[in-house]
Amino acid sequence: TSQERVNYVSDYTEAILNVKKNAPAFSLNVSDKVSYPNDALIVVSAPENAVGNIKYTVLDSNKNVVYTITQSCKDNLTVQGLNAGIYEINGVFEGDDLYDSTDNIRLAFMVYPSDVSMTLQFNNITYGQDLVITPEFSKQNVEGSITYVIGDKVATLPANETLVLSGLDEGNYNIAAFYMGCDNYNSCI
Repeated sequence: TSQERVNYVSDYTEAILNVKKNAPAFSLNVSDKVSYPNDALIVVSAPENAVGNIKYTVLDSNKNVVYTITQSCKDNLTVQGLNAGIYEINGVFEGDDLYDSTDNIRLAFMVYPSDVSMTLQFNNITYGQDLVITPEFSKQNVEGSITYVIGDKVATLPANETLVLSGLDEGNYNIAAFYMGCDNYNSCI
């Protein structure tokens, strides 16, 4: 028996393995229709195992910054104190061990004006007295103007002012008042 000897020449190869982080996929949605003066609740959808923070910047329609906050990417965002109008949210995810950073987190949403009701407080008068009408609203901080029509008299005043009207003749009068609305509140009669 003979023994054969086989010679092997060792050889090897190298390769570079590149392991990249995942591209994060975030989305923002408004939870419900937002009306002034309610808070805007923004629902954040994030990858299940993401752990970094997102810096949010809220801009008004003129691109002015109205709110900023940095918080966990898992937390929903609550924005308080917005007037009625159109807003844009820009979010920047700082990245973590598994996900790259991204500045592509955006949402545009609207805060709608609220409905408001108005009542008029006044007393009957006798001839020669001034009629005094005080408007009262169902909401606070109502701005804008009210136009009053009483007989052939028309007066327009700021919504928070009392009307004092002189010179009414004897008789019965219908009092019509039209609140013209403002940025945050719809008009009403």
